[in-house]
Amino acid sequence: MKNLSLSLLLAMLICTDAYAASDEQRGIYFHRAAYTPSVLPRFEEVRGDLPSPIWDENPEWVELYWKAWEIAFSNLQSPPEGSPLVANWIDEGLSPQIFQWDTHFMAMFGRYAHHLFPFIESHDNFYARQHEDGMICRVINEADGADHHWGLGDNYARTINPPLFSWAEMEYFRFSNDTARLARVLLPIEKYIEWVEQHRKAVGTEHGLYWSNGQASGMDNTPRDMGRPSANGDIHSSTSPMGWVDMSSQIKMCYDNLAEICRILGHKRKAKAYTKKANELGTCINHYMWSDSTGLYHDVDPNSVRTPWITTAAFWPILADIASPEQVERMTEAIPDPNLFWRLLPLPSLAANQPYYDRCGCYWRGGVWAPTTYMTVKGLERHGHAELAEVIARKNMQTMCKVYQSTGTIWNSIRPICICLPRMRQVSIW
Repeated sequence: MKNLSLSLLLAMLICTDAYAASDEQRGIYFHRAAYTPSVLPRFEEVRGDLPSPIWDENPEWVELYWKAWEIAFSNLQSPPEGSPLVANWIDEGLSPQIFQWDTHFMAMFGRYAHHLFPFIESHDNFYARQHEDGMICRVINEADGADHHWGLGDNYARTINPPLFSWAEMEYFRFSNDTARLARVLLPIEKYIEWVEQHRKAVGTEHGLYWSNGQASGMDNTPRDMGRPSANGDIHSSTSPMGWVDMSSQIKMCYDNLAEICRILGHKRKAKAYTKKANELGTCINHYMWSDSTGLYHDVDPNSVRTPWITTAAFWPILADIASPEQVERMTEAIPDPNLFWRLLPLPSLAANQPYYDRCGCYWRGGVWAPTTYMTVKGLERHGHAELAEVIARKNMQTMCKVYQSTGTIWNSIRPICICLPRMRQVSIW
C-alpha cells in the first residue's frame, strides 16, 4: 500500500463534497437510479468458467494468471448501505474511494469474464454521480458518493483523470456486443467531453490543445510540471494552458470512439461530426507536438514551444492513430535505446536520460506502470510492430512473475532496476 502521512489520512476521513451545498441533481444523463442488490461471485465458484490458458512453456505465467483473477474477484464490492452508488464494482484496493482511470483499465481486464460479472458496470457509479454541467470527479467516496478532495483543487485542477470512458466502453463492447449499453452511456460520455472542452482546452494559446497536470493525468509526480505556475505551491495541480501529449491524444481517442459508438447506434450525422473533430485534433497534435529531432512527441508550453521532457506519455499518439507509419518507425527507435526506455524492465515512465530520473522508480520518475505499458504495447500491435510489443510484454510478464514469487501478490508499478522491490498497491493485472 501507499505510505500515507497522518495528515493525509485525516484529510481523507474528513473530506467533503465541494458541491454538497448545491441543489443540483446528479446522474441526470444516466438512467440507472438505484442499486439492485446482487450476490458477488466468488473466485472459487467461477474459476471453471474463466478462460483457461494452457502454456507448458511457462507454467509460472499460468499461475500468475490465476492469481490475477483471484485478486480481481476478491476486490469486487457492493455499495454500502445508504450510498448513492448504483452498481457493484471492482475496487482498486487503495482506499474507500473509487478512481476513474484505475476503473477504466480494470474494466478492460474484466471483459474476459463479462459473462460472470459485469465489470464494465463499475463505470455506472461515475455516471450516476455526474454533475449537471457534465463533470465527473476522478475520485468519489464510496460511502456517500461525494467528490473526494483529491479530485478537486483550484480551478478544477485535479478533477479528472485521462478521459478514457469511451475507450473502455468500446473495448468491452467488442466482447459483449451490448448495443443497449452503448445507448445508455453515450449521453453521459458526450456531456463529460463537453465539460472537458470547456475546462481543459488551452484557451488563449495558438495551439489550442488540452492541458493537464501530474495529479489529473495519473502521472502524479511527473517532472513535466516543473516550472509551471500553481496555486499554493502545488505544481502537480497547475492549470497553466500547456498542451499535454497524453491528454490531447486521449481526447482524440474519445472522439474516435464516440464516432464508432454513434455509427453502431445509427447516428450517422453525429458520427461524421466526431470523426471530423478527431481528425482535426490529430492534425493539430502532429503540427505542434511532433519533433523531427527527437523522433517523439512532446508537450507544448502556452507559447507553443515544445518542452524537452521525454516520458511514456509520448507513445499515446500511436494508440490514438495520430502518428504516421514513418513517425511510428522513428518512435520505435527510441524504445530499444537503453539511454531512454530499454532498461532492465521497459518502459520506465520517465526516460533514463532525463533530469530527475530515478533508477528505483520514485513513482512516475522512472517506475514502470501497467497502464502506460499496456497503452504502448497495444499501440505497437495496432501499427505493425507486434514483435516489439511481444518482447515488451514478455519482459513485463517475466518481471511480474519474479515479483509475485518474491511477494506473493501482484503490483501495478515496479521499479525498473530494483525489480524485487515493487512499489504501490495490490491490484489485478491490467
